[in-house]
Amino acid sequence: QDYQKLAYVDAIQNLEKAVQSGKLSKENIPSTYQMIADSYYNNAMYDEAKSWYYKIYAEYPNHQDQKYLIRYAITQKSNQNYIYADELLKEAQVTLPNDSRIKKTLNNPNYLQQINHRKDNFVLEQVNFNSVFSSGVILPAFTFCSKLSKTFDK
Repeated sequence: QDYQKLAYVDAIQNLEKAVQSGKLSKENIPSTYQMIADSYYNNAMYDEAKSWYYKIYAEYPNHQDQKYLIRYAITQKSNQNYIYADELLKEAQVTLPNDSRIKKTLNNPNYLQQINHRKDNFVLEQVNFNSVFSSGVILPAFTFCSKLSKTFDK
């Protein structure tokens, strides 16, 4: 329920309790792992997400939703495991041959050098519209992450 409501912090707590209880049916384990991983991922908690994506990858290699491989690769990149991340993308490309994210990354093997070359083109500035409950950064696009639980009083 929390996951569908995008209340990822609460979803993490409840789904991890369900996993720890050992009461999940075998059919529900991979999708529960993915919801936990995606919840961490959607809150930019990539280390935590990486461990749950790994569980899917290692324990359920035939999991139907292969899109988790892309997110698993991104979490690996966030930990500077670039070669392994690219290997994961190549694996994902087998079942997702038209995915533009995979194509763009794999067709440009020198993307790290290009990023490093461009990093001086950005200026980070304090924005005046943040509150104590929000944070973000403006680059070519706006990124927002929230760790508020559903019990936040408005």
